[in-house]
Amino acid sequence: MIKIGLIGTLSMHAWSFAEACNVPDENGNYRNGDTRVTALWGVDDTEEHIKFTIEKGGNVPVAVNSLEELCEKCNAFMILGRNGSEHLGYAEEIIKKGYPVFIDKPVCSSVSDIKRLKELAEKYDNVILGGSGLKHIKDIKGLKEKIKKGDFGVIRGATVNHSADIDCPYEGIFFYLPHAVEVMLELFGYDPVSVNTTVLSNDNFTVCVKYPDKLVNLAISSCRPSYVVINGEKSEAVEIDSADIFRDEMKAFVKAVEENNPCKDISKLTEHVSVILAVNESIKTKGEVMIDKYRV
Repeated sequence: MIKIGLIGTLSMHAWSFAEACNVPDENGNYRNGDTRVTALWGVDDTEEHIKFTIEKGGNVPVAVNSLEELCEKCNAFMILGRNGSEHLGYAEEIIKKGYPVFIDKPVCSSVSDIKRLKELAEKYDNVILGGSGLKHIKDIKGLKEKIKKGDFGVIRGATVNHSADIDCPYEGIFFYLPHAVEVMLELFGYDPVSVNTTVLSNDNFTVCVKYPDKLVNLAISSCRPSYVVINGEKSEAVEIDSADIFRDEMKAFVKAVEENNPCKDISKLTEHVSVILAVNESIKTKGEVMIDKYRV
């Protein structure tokens, strides 16, 4: 039985992921077999909100007060704190203990953390998953398959519209920009070359991402619904329906744990971090920034 422990409960992600395992569907069936969220550690939260998360997540059995306690009760872990800079500290301890780990978006927020995570992945045989759940939803997986089959012919460009806030208290654009960036990477490849950002306001800006053979525009405007628009020999606009994002991402994590395929290469896992670091520089310099300088 996979017994998942949650680290961080302030975000709605905590009860949403717990619900995906602990609450049966309308037919009385559990979505992930006998996998359950069995304990949580509200390291970032208030006692009152921890109780809310426990109830909303399908009555998570245990709330603990330390990582050591959590490790005694669980055999897989999800790190859900809102600040990417806090993730590696928990992840390193879990990876060293040999447990599977999911690291919520952003996986981290610095080159030094990317480097350390790379070292850990290469040294230990762990399942490591994470980032935005949008790459796991039906709309994006279906669109990726159509691109792979060549339904659009030669793609010259695309636009992804989503939300982010330069002034967000949770490390600025690192908090929400991973969604648009990871949709882009999953659909168009993990080899973008550079970014160039134009800012109108803190939550209204565009990021022109240059690929070797196409340009992708990340239109950050806080407008919903979000779409992916593909411009090729054939073009299409697809709405991003994220209603099942947490259930889809939990299903992907459970599958990875069951298959027990160690993550030895974290380059895809952390590429969104490299892109966002470049975007941050581009915002400051008002010019084009090469992404490779933020890769390890």
